[in-house]
Amino acid sequence: MCVRVRVCLHVLTNHFAVPVLAQTWGQDAAGSIGYYSDVEDPAYFTSNIGIPNTEQGHCRKTMAIIHKFYRDYPHRQWLVIVDDDTLLSVRQLVSVLGGYSASIPTLMGEVYGYKAHLGDDGSAYVTGGGGMVLNRAAATSIVDRDYQCPYDSYPDDMFLGLVAKQLGIHLVHSTAFHQCQPRDYPISTLMIKVAISFHRHQPQDPFTIYKSFLMRASSPVEDIKPITSSPPDDTKPITPSPTDGTKPITSSPTGGINPITSSPPENSKLQQ
Repeated sequence: MCVRVRVCLHVLTNHFAVPVLAQTWGQDAAGSIGYYSDVEDPAYFTSNIGIPNTEQGHCRKTMAIIHKFYRDYPHRQWLVIVDDDTLLSVRQLVSVLGGYSASIPTLMGEVYGYKAHLGDDGSAYVTGGGGMVLNRAAATSIVDRDYQCPYDSYPDDMFLGLVAKQLGIHLVHSTAFHQCQPRDYPISTLMIKVAISFHRHQPQDPFTIYKSFLMRASSPVEDIKPITSSPPDDTKPITPSPTDGTKPITSSPTGGINPITSSPPENSKLQQ
């Protein structure tokens, strides 16, 4: 079965995990994947995105990738940003994206909440480790407002959550994305659904994770044929099936709010 979706897969990396990625799902994403670091190194396929590396957060690097996607890949519909220790099923990812419109601003992944119980004072966000998926409409909205991170190491996923809240970007939660390793989830749940992603290479072996949970649902990217036109503007997201666990979360825009410039509240950093 071929799903016709144009996707860019961009990886935040500091080199060390690239060999694992290249030997697993990177093989299925040839021609659609970019590795972004602060150093250009042909041995690791990395490009210098022009932002200094940070130990955590990666906010400015992520925003630079969004701008690059908007500027350099005008015919791609979806941008997928992952860490270099994220494992993916490329086929399952593209299959799910095939049910959503690229013209309705959307941010998809495993959705967490920061102080969500406080209502308007809290925010929802897509966890970076499981993969942050946004379409061209969402990227366009973000670039048009020219949002600036408070500092380089500000948590990128939480920042995008705040931006999405201000812009009214549609958040879609899917339990197929995983911020952690399989050992952190009930095995009975994992065995009855198809996974899109898992995060981290320790303590579980990444090759075992990929072969056990992701490779069975993956196939080479050349089987995924590009489409020749964008879906109509009135295309609506599909109603999710119980197996993929996808649930929409409505994020209403807040009028008159300026781009975020403040520092995060105390203890607000997400543990990556």
